[in-house]
Amino acid sequence: MGKDLSGFVAEGIEFIIGGTVFLASVVVLLFAVGSLPLDRDVHLADELGTAGVTFLLVACAYAAGVIIEGASRLIFERILDYMTLRVPVFWQEPDSDGETVETPRADQDRGRWFLGSHDVGGETVAYTADDLARCVAVREFQRTHVMGAHSTLSAEIGAQLKRLRLERIAFASGLVVLLALLISHAWWASLAWLGVLAVLGLLVFQRLQRYCATIARAYVATEALSKDDAVRSTGPAGEAVA
Repeated sequence: MGKDLSGFVAEGIEFIIGGTVFLASVVVLLFAVGSLPLDRDVHLADELGTAGVTFLLVACAYAAGVIIEGASRLIFERILDYMTLRVPVFWQEPDSDGETVETPRADQDRGRWFLGSHDVGGETVAYTADDLARCVAVREFQRTHVMGAHSTLSAEIGAQLKRLRLERIAFASGLVVLLALLISHAWWASLAWLGVLAVLGLLVFQRLQRYCATIARAYVATEALSKDDAVRSTGPAGEAVA
């Protein structure tokens, strides 16, 4: 119960930080369009009290963090699909404890032009939506398998995912700031901010690579450890060790 509570608190802080960053970018945008009500006297502290205002701000930041995290995930979903298809381990059909992975067929051919192609027997073959659906199913199976089988390796995947979330939120918030600069006709500042966004985009791209690689590496390590444990428990002759 303690671990579950600490995990919930850690995830909540992560969303609060991300939501705060996003709300700050929204404030910059409101300044740009002149919609920030600076001429009004707002006395929330008198009406709600300090504790009430703090709770309201934290709740708003958390809600904003959840929303922007989902929106930022959509921005980079195609890139993650592209990487998933190019990890050899995600093409395997694992069988863990007799349970095979369900690899669904795609409902529609989405983004085949973006998925690219690969070489099969000297012939260039385009990736299909079915290929993507199977690889994503295997990737998620491997991730959940590691989470249930090895806490240390699972923590490595979780650490990559937390950093990825914050970096995606930072990029999405940066887009809002860029929009504010364009509205304000701050052309030189916009150009400089494009450089910042390029760096943030590169960080997210590299984090996606590390995320996929960590899942694949952790799954292979988990399978190897499981086989070693099985050999130790049965002995070299295949007999159970007392």
